[in-house]
Parts: sequence; structure tokens; C-alpha cells
Amino acid sequence: MSGFSLEIRMQLYMAAGCVCMREGCNNKLVAPITPGKQLIIGEGAHIVSGATNGPRHRVLAAYDTFENGIALCANCHREVDNRQLAGTYTENVLRAWKAQAVVAASQGIGKPVITGGFNRRDEWAIVDSFREKLGTLLAELWPFTDGWEISDEGLNQISTGSRGFDPFSRWGQRHPLRSVDPGYAPRQDAIIECLETLQAIVRRKKWDYSRTNTPRIKRFLPELTIRSNEDREYAAEIANGIAVFKRLAQEFINGH
Repeated sequence: MSGFSLEIRMQLYMAAGCVCMREGCNNKLVAPITPGKQLIIGEGAHIVSGATNGPRHRVLAAYDTFENGIALCANCHREVDNRQLAGTYTENVLRAWKAQAVVAASQGIGKPVITGGFNRRDEWAIVDSFREKLGTLLAELWPFTDGWEISDEGLNQISTGSRGFDPFSRWGQRHPLRSVDPGYAPRQDAIIECLETLQAIVRRKKWDYSRTNTPRIKRFLPELTIRSNEDREYAAEIANGIAVFKRLAQEFINGH
């Protein structure tokens, strides 16, 4: 039985827009049944358990607080509190769900309700595909930090990624990998904008295999035989662009 007061639970439901905060779930938690009365099927789950044998336990000054609560439907509550799944539904995961749900609910204020196919489970499939693309590019760029060298595949994926990971498309609201969920779409836009900027920087120089000893690695052609200040500044731009992408991609993949 939840130890949250009705006031705290209602604060959690309202913060989520009255839907389950679990990523990928769209179950309604509160609905009017008669004037002045509501049907409440939502549950307040503890992010950190007060029970020593409970999931996600650690010592807190108080457990039945808004900060330690997450609004879930009964099915999701039961699943996240399954101790056999404690490694899957960690404190960080639940806090990320809550943060995303609050952002999605707040960004939807004053805007029309999206209809005609908007479903969080469908959007989760889109987001999952986007995450997969990000993961592939992130792994390809991970070894390259100084801006002087990038793998040929990394250069190709930066170019494709700047178009939303589709060489025959352009990023926009109707792109098949762009979610309509306001909890994801702005962050996707920021990632693609980062890749567009990085691609524009890459295209300012020619890149060639002959400058490296590894066939699949390319290095940009310098202005001079020795490294000039201009070359160093260019490499720094590349390195910074890659670093920004890595941060944004990791945050998106990890659900933060």
C-alpha cells in the first residue's frame, strides 16, 4: 500500500498530465466520472524504497514525498517493484522517466491535444530506432577526440545523421524518426542541429586516407606541411562538435 498522501499523489498525477510516467506507457491515471468526482486508477510509487528488502533501497530522511514519488499505472507499478527486475528499473531510470514526463506535460500546456495516431507506445518505437542510430554513430566516433582524424564510416554517418539518418530525406516535423512527443522532439532537434553544424565544419576541408597509416581512417588536409594555427583551430572545432554530439547522444540514449 502506498504511503503517499492523496495530496502528494494528486500532485504527481498533475505533474504528469494525468498519465503514467513510465516511458512508453500512455495509461490515463485520472478521469472524471460525475461532476465533482474523479476515478483515480493511478498509483504513487516510491523511487527509493524505505524497506530494507525493497527495490531501490537507500536511507532517506523521508520517503513519502513528491521528490521520491513517481505516478504510475498499476501494471507499471507492479513491474518496477519486482525485486527480480531491480537491475532494470533503477533509481536513475525512474527519475529519468519522471523528468521526461514532467517536461512533456509542461510543454503541452496551451497546445492542442495531438490526435490521429499519437500513442506513447508508437512513439517509443520511433525513439528506440533513433536511439539505435545514435548508438551506432556514437560508437563510431568514440575513439576520435582531437579533431584531426575521423574514420571514413564516421564521416559518412555524420553526413547521413545531419539529415536525420536518412540520406534521401531532410530533418523536419514529418521525418519518420522524429517523435511527436514533446518530451523527445526538442532533444532530437538539438542532436540533428549539432550534426548539421558538425557536417558543415567537416565540409570546409578535404579529408584523405593518404595522411594516415590506417586505411579506414581519414585526416583533413592541412594548409601547410607542419601544423599551423589555422589547422589547430579547425581541429578544435571538429573536436568540440564531436564532444557536444557525444554528450547529447549519451543523454538521449540514457533517457536523461
